[in-house]
Amino acid sequence: SSNSLQHFLAIKMMTKNYLIWKDQFTPILISYDLMGFIDG
Repeated sequence: SSNSLQHFLAIKMMTKNYLIWKDQFTPILISYDLMGFIDG
């Protein structure tokens, strides 16, 4: 669920830190098999 994903995220996404956020979030999306929703 999205609530459990929030526990993995230490950084809130903002314009200034998108690349750091992406590097943290991408492996989570892959592990939950959700990348297809992001990159088609």
